[in-house]
Amino acid sequence: MPPSIAPCGARLGRLPIMSALLIATLVCGNAVPRALGAQATPPATPPATPPATPPATPKTAAPLPSVTASTAAPAEPTIIPFANFYVAGGQAKFDVSGMNARFNPSNGFYALSNDGYVAGLGFYIPIGGLMAGLEYDMLDMGYESTPNGKTDILKATTVTGRAAFRLLSTWNLTVHGDLQLGAGVATVKFRDRTGGASLASSTNPTWDDILLKPGTESEMRGTFYFIAPGFGVDYIFLKDAKAQRGFTLGFQFASSLAPHRTAWTYGGHDVFGAPDGAPVGSQLRITLGYGGFKLDR
Repeated sequence: MPPSIAPCGARLGRLPIMSALLIATLVCGNAVPRALGAQATPPATPPATPPATPPATPKTAAPLPSVTASTAAPAEPTIIPFANFYVAGGQAKFDVSGMNARFNPSNGFYALSNDGYVAGLGFYIPIGGLMAGLEYDMLDMGYESTPNGKTDILKATTVTGRAAFRLLSTWNLTVHGDLQLGAGVATVKFRDRTGGASLASSTNPTWDDILLKPGTESEMRGTFYFIAPGFGVDYIFLKDAKAQRGFTLGFQFASSLAPHRTAWTYGGHDVFGAPDGAPVGSQLRITLGYGGFKLDR
């Protein structure tokens, strides 16, 4: 073989080997990426976020039952009407028409007024759904005086029993209807500045005899009875929502009737021909006191 052909043959002999290596490299290079692609770990899924919990609603205390509900609902306690101890003051009327008809120029006395003032004290307490009480009052009807020095004065005291029923009872307020039965004593004094003759207290005089001869002072006392239907309102001031006692403010209205005649005496002896005299008409009192109530369970 000529020398020029030998190198060429050697080159040709090496060509298939190199081609095989090149093909193997290409095949292996393509296989590795596919293997890696198959074994690749998928991206991690982020953990699921739990649903947000709504904020807790703050608990509020259940409202206390209203007074209306407590009085209406059978399951709630019933409010018993107030017990009240009080002082009273106000306006009063007194029937003086019969007395004034006896005053004339011959005896020289002026007519009395039928309007006056009243002051007193009393109490009432609940008994079941009713209220019972007692009141003592002093009435001042004033006086009249003439230029000649003659004066007539009228005053009275009364004791009144009360039977009442509640119209409305709440935590602070009681409204009640009243029926009052009372008795009293009226005192009439006749004075003469100049003095003069007076009747002996041991006699049974007439009303006109006393007016003609009052002396320095003559006094007559008359006993009367009366009935007075009406109503009252009392409000209690409590220092807090749990209190059941406190100061009270109220008013009472009544209309008095006197069905019996007034029995007058002079020095302990009966007076003949005496006129009537008793509380009549509208009577208005304002009361200030201290009281309280309880719950009936």
